[in-house]
Amino acid sequence: AEAPAPAGKKAQTQKADAPAGFAWPASVNGTFDLSATTVVYNGQETKDIRVVAALQNGRLAVEKAEARLPGDAAVSLNGAVSTRRGAFAIHGSAKLATNNIRALLSWLKLKVDEVPEGKLTTATFAGNFATSGEEIQFRDIQATLDGSRLAGGATLALRQRPAIAASLAVDRLMIDTYLPVTK
Repeated sequence: AEAPAPAGKKAQTQKADAPAGFAWPASVNGTFDLSATTVVYNGQETKDIRVVAALQNGRLAVEKAEARLPGDAAVSLNGAVSTRRGAFAIHGSAKLATNNIRALLSWLKLKVDEVPEGKLTTATFAGNFATSGEEIQFRDIQATLDGSRLAGGATLALRQRPAIAASLAVDRLMIDTYLPVTK
């Protein structure tokens, strides 16, 4: 910001202190293409990993990030990471499809043993995401779990007292079928 010039003196330019934080260097441009055939995590293989990204004019564009995960799952995302006022701003889209969500969740160390057999079989997810550091938004969500369909969006406000707002439509919700069987 420029300060007004005192009477009778030439205008001097004074810059306001930039907020503390990280910024991608605007003078550094380049591309990144990383591939790995197999990576072992939590004792299981993740395969066909590929990340293609480009840093240009202070913005990191992730053109492709994809992998095959346990549970016969495929995940992919793309988007961009930039900085605004010293904070990260991230936006993009993500997709996930699996023919064995139970195996995928177990690999992630989530307890699913009590969910009855025949549940947590197939799942899909596609949607867009964005974050500005103050909130996380999920838009245009299209998801399935064992044949049930969900669509909509949600926003999570990251503040001293967190808040969530969501608009979701589910075609059928049969929670009882996922609860442990009591004897």
